[in-house]
Amino acid sequence: MSTQYNQLLEVSNVNIAVAMQEINAMAKRRNLLFVVGLQPAIPQFPSQAAMKKFRRRMNRAIATPTMRTANVFLRALGHSTVEYSKKELAIRAARAKYVQVRKEARKAHEEYLAQKGDFYGGRVKVGVDVLHRAA
Repeated sequence: MSTQYNQLLEVSNVNIAVAMQEINAMAKRRNLLFVVGLQPAIPQFPSQAAMKKFRRRMNRAIATPTMRTANVFLRALGHSTVEYSKKELAIRAARAKYVQVRKEARKAHEEYLAQKGDFYGGRVKVGVDVLHRAA
């Protein structure tokens, strides 16, 4: 049984450009706000470990361009990040409001159940009217 390992791309201007293109395509596909500015150059790495971290971030941004992987890579470049669109921010705000109202409704329902208790349980039984039966 052989195991395949993903080959990491080397840090180069070409691979950074590929990552930026993938991020831009993902942003357009999901209607996110991302402005492609100047093409960033290869950053200076203080150590080999820092270069390896950057390389892994670049490869993740190319392989699976999500908002998280894109922003991690862009922050490492010192570039602006991908932001949600106005429409998506409005949807998220409406969802948060809905969740808050739903919690309040559940709390009110629990208070109602505590107040009601078993008030109606002993008075009306299925098929028999306790108040109006013949004595």
